[in-house]
Amino acid sequence: MTPGLQDSMLRKGLIVITGYQTLGKDAFGAIKVPNFEMPIPIHMQWCNAMAAQHPEEE
Repeated sequence: MTPGLQDSMLRKGLIVITGYQTLGKDAFGAIKVPNFEMPIPIHMQWCNAMAAQHPEEE
């Protein structure tokens, strides 16, 4: 995910940061990456939109 896409999705509430994962350490300190989740109402809307686009797969 590009930084611009990530920022846009966070601002719009499509994803939320739920914590950070430490991948390791280097000379500058800990290397951490965020963990993301999609809120349930957003996930349900996305699933409904995908199902409407592909009705033969129901």
